[in-house]
Amino acid sequence: GYSGHSHITILGGTWDGNAYNGSTGTVTAETNIMNFVHASDITVRDARLMNVSTAHALEFNSVDGGRAIDCEFYGYADNSGDLSRQFSEAIQIDISKSGSSSIGDFDNTPAKNITIRGCRFGSSTRCGPFGRAIGSHTIVADTHYENIHISDCHIEETLQEGIHGYSWRRAKIAGNTIRSTGKSGVLMRLPNPGTTSTTPESVSTPGNQIDGSGDDSAIRVLSFAAHKYPGVEISDNVIRNDTGNAVQVEHCVGAKISG
Repeated sequence: GYSGHSHITILGGTWDGNAYNGSTGTVTAETNIMNFVHASDITVRDARLMNVSTAHALEFNSVDGGRAIDCEFYGYADNSGDLSRQFSEAIQIDISKSGSSSIGDFDNTPAKNITIRGCRFGSSTRCGPFGRAIGSHTIVADTHYENIHISDCHIEETLQEGIHGYSWRRAKIAGNTIRSTGKSGVLMRLPNPGTTSTTPESVSTPGNQIDGSGDDSAIRVLSFAAHKYPGVEISDNVIRNDTGNAVQVEHCVGAKISG
């Protein structure tokens, strides 16, 4: 559950993962800078996390009430050997599934009630951009991540999506600036219901500015014919210089696109 070390605040500081970038740095392993597991009430504020090797700068894994406020995330190196970690997030919202962390218990507790506000993401002077700025890439059947709020962040270049919401419920992505992403600026998607069943519900993306999204639609909501995504609202966004669709919704129920 959420009963591990809790009520923790980290204020400020520069936290350097010292990732090897081909010429400098010493860390080549898959290494998080900060990782909170089975916890509640965690705040990281005004901190700079940089030069991450292969994993994440900040992970909220099985955390209820995680907050990243006015932080900076700069520099990532994929030292996997076969470039298999091109998706790795600066901030990962995760679940306590075996293989998702070196810290147990592996009881499939998902993160929930996560707030990310006023953060900045990009390259450092030593390392390149993250795979994704914020996102999830692991889920188990009959679970979901709930109440994920991301606002007023500035994302400057990613290898894949800027924000990747995977099985997020009641998510709001608002007022962010996202530039030069390898794929979508914002991608919200569900797992294949043939292998992993989850319960989708409501996502809104108001007032974002997305400029220069790459090999996909700028804002995309992706579901399945047998597992439709309800309550999708996309409003008042400004989208420029996109190589795919500006807005793309697939297998959604009553989607509202306005402004």
